[in-house]
Amino acid sequence: LRKTSAASDFSCSNESVSGKKITEADIAIEIGAGATGSDIAAQLFEKGVVKSARAFFGVAVGDARAAKIAPGSHIISPDLCAKDALEQLLDSKRIAGLINIVEGEWNSEVFEDMVKAGYSPSEIKEALAQLKLPAGFKSLEGLLFPAQYSFARGTSAAEAIAAMVEKAQSETKGAGILEAPGKFSAQDLLTIPSVIQ
Repeated sequence: LRKTSAASDFSCSNESVSGKKITEADIAIEIGAGATGSDIAAQLFEKGVVKSARAFFGVAVGDARAAKIAPGSHIISPDLCAKDALEQLLDSKRIAGLINIVEGEWNSEVFEDMVKAGYSPSEIKEALAQLKLPAGFKSLEGLLFPAQYSFARGTSAAEAIAAMVEKAQSETKGAGILEAPGKFSAQDLLTIPSVIQ
C-alpha cells in the first residue's frame, strides 16, 4: 500500500465562522458560473485563505453542499481551515452584490435591492431604457424571476436585468406561458395568478 500524507491545512476555529462579521482583513474571492472545486481551491490558496488547495478540494469533494457555492464575489476571512472556508463560501451574507427576489415582489422593490447591491439608480434607469422586452410583454412586470442572484464584480445593471428576464423565460417556457394561446397575452398569464394570490 502506498502511504499518502494529509494535505496541509490551518487549524479549524472552535467558534462558528459562518456568522463571523466581515472585516477589512477579509479577501474577495470571485467565483465564476460553472467554477469547479479545483478552480475554487486554487483561488483560495493563491489568495491566502487556505493553507493548501488540496485540503479545500478534499473537503469540497466530501461535502455535497459544496455544489451549492453560488457564483459571485465572496468576502472570505484569511487563514481558514478548509472546512471553515467552505462554511464561509456557503454563507449568503458573505456574497457581495447579492440580490434576492422573493415571490410577489414589485419591480420597484427589486430595483431597491439592486441599489443595495451596488448599482446606481441612474445605471438601472439606463438599463431599463435599453431593455428589449420579450414578445407578448408590454412591461417588465412579472419578468424579474424570483430567485437569488449573485453577479460578479463588473456586471452591468443591463446584464443583471437581462439575466433575471432570461431566467423567467426559461422557467415559464415549459408551462406554455410564452406561447400564450387564446385571448390572454404571455404577460397576462404571468400577472393574473399573482393578483389572485
